[in-house]
Amino acid sequence: MMKKSILGIFTLVVLSSCVAREQIVEKQVYTCTVNPKVSLKINDELTYIGNFGENKSVAAPDASHPQRTEAYLFAKSDTSNSIEKALVITSQKILQEDVYYQLKCSWFNEKHTFVNEYTKFLNHRSCRVVSAAGPNFFQTLGVDLSDSKVDKVTGSYYLEFHEIIVGGQQIHYNVAYLQKIKNPIYFSSFSNGLSVEELNPKQKKEYEQFLENSKNIFKTL
Repeated sequence: MMKKSILGIFTLVVLSSCVAREQIVEKQVYTCTVNPKVSLKINDELTYIGNFGENKSVAAPDASHPQRTEAYLFAKSDTSNSIEKALVITSQKILQEDVYYQLKCSWFNEKHTFVNEYTKFLNHRSCRVVSAAGPNFFQTLGVDLSDSKVDKVTGSYYLEFHEIIVGGQQIHYNVAYLQKIKNPIYFSSFSNGLSVEELNPKQKKEYEQFLENSKNIFKTL
């Protein structure tokens, strides 16, 4: 029987993958024991806030399926208790054998995107996206913003997002770094979507610093 393909879905987890008991955080090191097997050392600038797990049913154009999401949040907040910087590690697994993920970067809104490319991440073929994102993107990544552990999320953020598909194409795994935008970006001021060339000097300096911070926010052990 031909497997049903799910395109552009942003959700996850199951049977033999990174579920809660197989993912741990200890001394700023996030470890996943299988699918994908990885250890990430998180920059001490960020504090581990907690993890969020959810089982739910996902509706799609050609199929509906159950899935599980596990999200791990590291963050730094400013003096107003708003998240200034964050790293979110998310694994999602489809709990149904005849449905699978397909790597597809194009679901991001092009007008809100600086970079959209296929590359390598954690030794897998990956989507890499650099864009601007709103507060709701934390929820897209699986963070429960109503949880008392999570500080306020307001305004817009620069985002660097890496996505891979593993575990027989049933596990969607991503690592996202977000940093609050302090020099506001107004999409209407860009002629054809976000462009580094059209950033003003202050915006460009902040954007370049964001990219530099993203390089140093974690390392693979």
